[in-house]
Amino acid sequence: MTHIPCYSVSYLINNISNMKMHLLPTLSFSATILSCLSVKAQNTITVDSAIDEVVNTTDANITLREAISTAVAGDTINFDNNLSGETITLTQGQLSIDKNLIIDGSSLTSGITIDANASENDRRRVFTIEEDMNVTMQNLTITGGWTIDGNGNNNFDIFGGGIFTDTGSFLTLNGCTISDNQTGSNEEGRSGDGGGIYVFASVVTLNGCTISNNQTSNNDVGTAGQGAGIFAFASGLTINNCNIINNKTGNGKESSLGGGGGIYAFSVLLAIGSSTISDNQTGSDDDGGGIYAMDSVLAINKSTISDNQTGSGGNGAGIYANSRSSLGLRSSTISGNQTGSGGNGAGIY
Repeated sequence: MTHIPCYSVSYLINNISNMKMHLLPTLSFSATILSCLSVKAQNTITVDSAIDEVVNTTDANITLREAISTAVAGDTINFDNNLSGETITLTQGQLSIDKNLIIDGSSLTSGITIDANASENDRRRVFTIEEDMNVTMQNLTITGGWTIDGNGNNNFDIFGGGIFTDTGSFLTLNGCTISDNQTGSNEEGRSGDGGGIYVFASVVTLNGCTISNNQTSNNDVGTAGQGAGIFAFASGLTINNCNIINNKTGNGKESSLGGGGGIYAFSVLLAIGSSTISDNQTGSDDDGGGIYAMDSVLAINKSTISDNQTGSGGNGAGIYANSRSSLGLRSSTISGNQTGSGGNGAGIY
């Protein structure tokens, strides 16, 4: 059995500065960057149309794509009340955010859905957060993303079915639902990681969110993508009052490399509080039904890790952590997790 250094949550918190510098070498935590963390609203742009179109100066309507295109750094984008409960179906490709923005659906009683409406022959993710951006999204449902299949190069286009967060960015999700997204397969290498969210060398915070029913693809030789709910690499990831449920790597089929049904953390500082990670699944021989941690620091407080599964031969149905990871648990429940035949460590490995 792998030896996991187990520290108290308070120890992990007290040593967080050193851990950041060790785990996140691609990010600068200088005072300059920290001073830019808050997005100061300059103007508010109100979206009043659920149509997806590029900038159209001939009509009076404002679409979400238009609002993102015409906004300046620091603006807030909100939605007219007539869009409450509506769906914006993307027809012009993914939405790329290349400026500091707040996208706020909190005023809508029934929320609003951004649906990539991707299909086998018409692939797109929902959002890309470009490098060095600071973005906040509130009360949005982000769904229907499906990234393209790879050609053996594992380029970033195959990662992150719902959201892809690029280097040096800060993303905060408040009250959002990321559901029913998936990644493409890759016949000559590992299939796409991060069915719901892919975090690359960034800092991401989730408050009161649901990450559900996302999946990574599996290719013909059984090499699945990792992190069906969330995949994070060389990043900081904070999860508060969230539900991460019913996510599957490799479509839950026989596969390899498809660890982390709920979360896959590789060189990540991961803090989880008052959250539930449940009913996530990996395929055969894949570890970490709920959480897979490689070379990472995990602090889990007042949370439930339950009813996650690995396929036959998979270890750590609740949590899998390699020997170079550190795990702190406090006031948390780990129960009902199950490995398939030949797997070890139903709760923690």
